[in-house]
Amino acid sequence: MARRFLYLLLLVALSAPAFCAGERRKVIIDQDAAGPGGTVQQAILLLIQSPQTEVLGITVVTGDQWRDEEVAHTLRTLEIIGRTDIPVVPGAEYPLLRRKADTELWERRYGSVAWLGAWTPRLWHEADVVPPLPEGQPTTKPAAEDAAHFLVRMVRRYPHQVTIYEGGPMTNLALAISIDPQFASLACPVLVALLQRGRRGLLLALDRLGASPDASNSRIFSLRIPGLGKNSQRSRNCRA
Repeated sequence: MARRFLYLLLLVALSAPAFCAGERRKVIIDQDAAGPGGTVQQAILLLIQSPQTEVLGITVVTGDQWRDEEVAHTLRTLEIIGRTDIPVVPGAEYPLLRRKADTELWERRYGSVAWLGAWTPRLWHEADVVPPLPEGQPTTKPAAEDAAHFLVRMVRRYPHQVTIYEGGPMTNLALAISIDPQFASLACPVLVALLQRGRRGLLLALDRLGASPDASNSRIFSLRIPGLGKNSQRSRNCRA
């Protein structure tokens, strides 16, 4: 079900009216890019291989795995498909506020949670450890820039042209907004991979690993995601 929903979301995104004129949509993939394979890397591949999109970069945030492990999987994926020209940009390693101890305290009070992403006990390792990858270790390196500054730089370079595909915790976006208050007005609609409906469902979906509901609650709604807030003026400004 989750995989079908993800593919449907991407299909809708790539069917926007802008493509009727033959334009390629500039996209930044902001993702907790767990690997190898799986729906996360498949979503990345769909966007890269579509003739309707130009992927400017992949910004990575801790979620289902730790950031550095996800970066390694993404670099290796790009090597395998021959697209090492796309920058892989490391982003937030930890949530804005919540820590592992907070989640453990919550579980003691309310009951255990089956999946905590990088904090899942049976999969636990330190954040700076990158285990051997089944697909092989990458030889290429990530970008030296951090994700938040990359996001700001791209929407400044291409105002009203960059769509952000948001497939992970929104910490990178929150940090970008904190750096540049005009970020939200310069970015085109943010496409959020949701498995539940409504604002409450959005906050729950973003809370994987306790992964910065602070970011989604206090920051991200200033982006005025279509369907969750007023977005008419900014939509008219977007050119792709």
